Amino acid sequence: MTTASSEPAPDAIIEGIHRIRQQLLDEHHGDLRDYFEAAVRRQQESNRPLRSTHLKPENSQAGSE
Repeated sequence: MTTASSEPAPDAIIEGIHRIRQQLLDEHHGDLRDYFEAAVRRQQESNRPLRSTHLKPENSQAGSE
């Protein structure tokens, strides 16, 4: 006897992620800067700890001397 899993198939999860991502981009008319700024505002309004949004330089030579 086999039982059906109540978890969605991986493909369904990925399709859902793509659908939500597209909806969010559509809300910002495809403007990634506007999308990012809205995400930062939502983080700030959530009163949860924030992760740094600053990227490290690609050619960081720290500690190589």
